Amino acid sequence: MTRLGTKFAGIVEVAVDDRRAAGLIDELRSPAQLTQLEVGVELIEDAMLVESDVAERARWEMHLVGQDRPGIVHEITQVLARRDVSIEEMQTSRSSAPMSGESLFNATAVLVAVGSVDLDAVAAELEALANELMVDIALTT
Repeated sequence: MTRLGTKFAGIVEVAVDDRRAAGLIDELRSPAQLTQLEVGVELIEDAMLVESDVAERARWEMHLVGQDRPGIVHEITQVLARRDVSIEEMQTSRSSAPMSGESLFNATAVLVAVGSVDLDAVAAELEALANELMVDIALTT
């Protein structure tokens, strides 16, 4: 996900059974006709990864909390991409800080190793970024 000028762009990869692909594409395009949302769909016939390969990859959970500001997700994903770590699942939310009432950004993500990944190196780079962004990041295996 990123901001391109005044636009917001995101890419999502979805795996579905071939028999359900056409219905999913129709559903994705329906809301786009009612809003200014643009949805592009590309079918990929030969998946690069087999489900068993994905299941064997190292996984971690990342928890992040800090003062909300634009660019937090972008900065985090830059570190993960450099370290060959992919985000398999992510939930984000905003909440109010208990004492000050400031807007807090919260994220929980499941991270997956794309290749052989040194978790300590990923953790160290995320910790350095956390200090820069003034957020707390915790990785658990």
